[in-house]
Amino acid sequence: MNFENQLRRSLQQKGTEVTPPLELKQKIMNKIETKNRSSLPNKRLLIVLITAILIIPTSAFAYNAYLADEFYGTFENLKKHISSVTKESYMLLHAKLLQAKGDLEKEEYEELKDGLKVITSSKIIYGDQYGNIDYDLVPQDKLLEIRNAMIEIQPYINKLNDHRSSKDVLSAEEYDIYIDALMTYEKILVQSRINPSEGFEIDQIDPVLLKDFLLAEGIIENVHNKIKQQSNEDQLPKPSFTIDGNIAEFEYGLPSLSDHTSESAVMKEIDLYMAFSELLKPVHVTTLSKIDVTFDQQPDKLEYQLLKNDGEIYRSGPVEELQLPTESGDYTIVLLGEWNHNLIPYVFVAKVN
Repeated sequence: MNFENQLRRSLQQKGTEVTPPLELKQKIMNKIETKNRSSLPNKRLLIVLITAILIIPTSAFAYNAYLADEFYGTFENLKKHISSVTKESYMLLHAKLLQAKGDLEKEEYEELKDGLKVITSSKIIYGDQYGNIDYDLVPQDKLLEIRNAMIEIQPYINKLNDHRSSKDVLSAEEYDIYIDALMTYEKILVQSRINPSEGFEIDQIDPVLLKDFLLAEGIIENVHNKIKQQSNEDQLPKPSFTIDGNIAEFEYGLPSLSDHTSESAVMKEIDLYMAFSELLKPVHVTTLSKIDVTFDQQPDKLEYQLLKNDGEIYRSGPVEELQLPTESGDYTIVLLGEWNHNLIPYVFVAKVN
């Protein structure tokens, strides 16, 4: 199964088959406790930590007989297959399993354990030295088994992290897209020969795979934001839109910016914005339409970038000057809002007729 093609097909069908929430497609598992956006770790390391501890338990925990031993035999056995695993991470998985055993009903825990056994055994058999899998190389029957296991254990992961179930937050179509995005993300890490436990820069991704990576990463990031908002954690400012004075509803995405400000990093952010734009349904507008945006929390500063289809910046400036061009076409609009020195981008798309 080619997950990149499946992901694209799912996204292409979205506009006609799915009516997603304004914030986009999303879902996630591990609890990330933050008081403000500035305390978030680097996004790409964040996603790696999420997948490593949750869906992809390449680490573990211990007591008497470690619960993690049920999945890996022993720490020493796991170390033979995944060189980056540490004793501390093995202890961490054990602790997570202990929490699950105490928090979940007996039947729920058994279902979680069964799903984790499928995933962890697959890591041993098919994973690289860092515990990640190139799903293009996995037999079809095993691939479906892994995917089904990931689908089944996700609600339990949410519950353990005091989050609403991602199945409750997302539609069935969005949930499928999310699972595919997680698998695509992991596969590209393997194909780019990256050790995710060390974090990484976007420049380390194989350029041929970059667009698909950004697309998958964007979906995962949006799911994270949606889960946090639905769980009443770190509520992000919510925008309201008008077009020429009339209320409008734009579907928007919330990518996270990198910590770098170099010209190369800025261009990569534009790549991320354009990847997000492929996920969003455009709103039809007429030429020279004026778009006004307000937030439920007043920003300290709010500017915009108007991007052409090729990512070129057509126009930028204060949001009060946001007006669409006379040329027809799809335009990606990026609002860059600043709250307490934290910069948050909002991406949406307008189709000028």
